[in-house]
Amino acid sequence: MRKSIVSWSVLSCLLVCVSTAPVLAAATGEKSPEAPKATAAEATAPEAKVEEQPPLEKVPTFALTTTTGETFDLQSRKGQTLTAVVFFATWSPKSEKVLSILAKTKEKYGDKGFDIIAINAESEEPPAGFATTLADYLTKVEINYTVALDAGLATFSAWSIKALPSIALLNAGLEQLYFTAGAPTSFEPTFTKEVEKGLGIFKEEVSEETAPTRYHAAKPQTRGFAISLKLTQRGRATKGLKKINKVIKDDPNFPDAHVLRAMILLSLKKMTEEDFKSAGGSVDKALELDPNLPMAMIAKAGFILSDGETTKAIELVRNALGKSAWGFFKKPGEEEAKEIMAKLDKAASLPPESEEAMVGVGEVVEEFLVLRKKTKVKMKTQ
Repeated sequence: MRKSIVSWSVLSCLLVCVSTAPVLAAATGEKSPEAPKATAAEATAPEAKVEEQPPLEKVPTFALTTTTGETFDLQSRKGQTLTAVVFFATWSPKSEKVLSILAKTKEKYGDKGFDIIAINAESEEPPAGFATTLADYLTKVEINYTVALDAGLATFSAWSIKALPSIALLNAGLEQLYFTAGAPTSFEPTFTKEVEKGLGIFKEEVSEETAPTRYHAAKPQTRGFAISLKLTQRGRATKGLKKINKVIKDDPNFPDAHVLRAMILLSLKKMTEEDFKSAGGSVDKALELDPNLPMAMIAKAGFILSDGETTKAIELVRNALGKSAWGFFKKPGEEEAKEIMAKLDKAASLPPESEEAMVGVGEVVEEFLVLRKKTKVKMKTQ
């Protein structure tokens, strides 16, 4: 077949992507009601194991009436950075705790694109006067977000909820990033971390005990790395490649060198199919040596995108942006990181197999991997 060389962003236009939607995880917690309302004994009983939920092919959408009489459509959140969906009931003691935590989280991160929709799953037929009971309950919890009523528990059933409360985090494409049920004791710190990761603002705590261990190459190798990078940036990629190959020969455990080698290969004017495969191998080797090296993760996202897996590529770049230690590569500033996240959010809000989504992610990857403004990162495709 005829072969051509194109940039990451252009290549993404040519791919056919099969999207794998996330599924809701199983958890332990308070069993969801089958009767119209749980008894006092059931509501205060110790935590019970719940049956594992069957995997969902996609996150079910819904349009429900809110406590103010308006209609909330989940599709209205598409394109917005992060949405929490929480199922709760007034008879569930842990629901009150979770709703309060969510209110504090909304107050802290609401201006960064985080919002919440709480769904009351009280029973199929709430008792008379329940509207007043619910209003008093929400006032007590100091709710600052939308609450909807799941009449007949249709949405509850569509989501295959097995325990209350149940909480899911959805990205801009309404794909699930996180799910938990039953409000385990670690819920608040874990949920906060997941929200920050979803917003692209999570920062790893760095201490002597937890600091990422970055490989420290010897001075001749770090100098060789710098020379190779400078040669390539000045348009002498062939010489830059020769230099980095020597660095790797002298120190094969230097992960940053393997990433730079891949970047140079992808920038060659006359890149061959063998060069492309070799670049992929260099990225894999870098991740084998250091799975948390951000630039290696981003380069890997490019190869994943070339296989048509847009959603996975987006999440890998997002995870890379959340890393604190970037090795010998420059970490984006706060404003630049926000701009990148905005581009990823836009791509995530589109169908993953769409040309626009793949081009958007490809452009983000290319901005990271390009070593010289006048060149483009290229891929070989059939």
